[in-house]
Amino acid sequence: ETEKMLRQFDQRALGEARARFSISRNTADRLQRFNRLEAEPLYPPPALGGRYRSGEHGDYLFSVGRLDPMKRFDLLLRAVAAAKSPVRCIIAGDGPDRDRLLSLARELGIAGRVELPGRITDERLIELYSGALAVFYAPFDEDYGYVTVEAFQSGRPVLTTLDSGGVLEFVSDGVNGFVSPPGAHREMGARIDRLAGDRALAHRLGAAGAATVAAIHWDGVVERLLAPLA
Repeated sequence: ETEKMLRQFDQRALGEARARFSISRNTADRLQRFNRLEAEPLYPPPALGGRYRSGEHGDYLFSVGRLDPMKRFDLLLRAVAAAKSPVRCIIAGDGPDRDRLLSLARELGIAGRVELPGRITDERLIELYSGALAVFYAPFDEDYGYVTVEAFQSGRPVLTTLDSGGVLEFVSDGVNGFVSPPGAHREMGARIDRLAGDRALAHRLGAAGAATVAAIHWDGVVERLLAPLA
């Protein structure tokens, strides 16, 4: 009953707005599904937008975020273990899943190729993006996902899954990254091998990713937000 009342309140309050915006199509779809209200997706740029750079594609996969089961970093570890190429894996961030991930890395026999550095500086974040072979980002039903935009602004292809929500508003399979079924670590491992064996492919996908997010900047966001008031 309480949930119903809150939903009705949200519907009345939001329904009075002259214009409604959401951070992604995924969140706009939720607003339509639960409150029967339309909203226009308006993607905010990441905090370090403009500072990301593209370097050589290295020998490691990079990811960043809260170490939580919903982020599914275990899929990345299983994909690295399934890959035939000896790629490394760096996952930045802290969270409750850290010990489990370290234990899984040992169980899979890849502990020597997995690094969990915890929280890192902005400079280190930019550096790790710029030198990665690719970026893994496959949370479950993500609202938006800054990591996708950060990776593309760094010219990195993104590895994700079919149920990762807002991530799929940017990543197209075989165009600027690879999209695998959830839990398909062997398929993802094979795609890692493709990138490891063909740096030109990694560069091509990463460049396509950069073009995908080229229009995401604050000038465009502010201009669109102010338009309904003009």
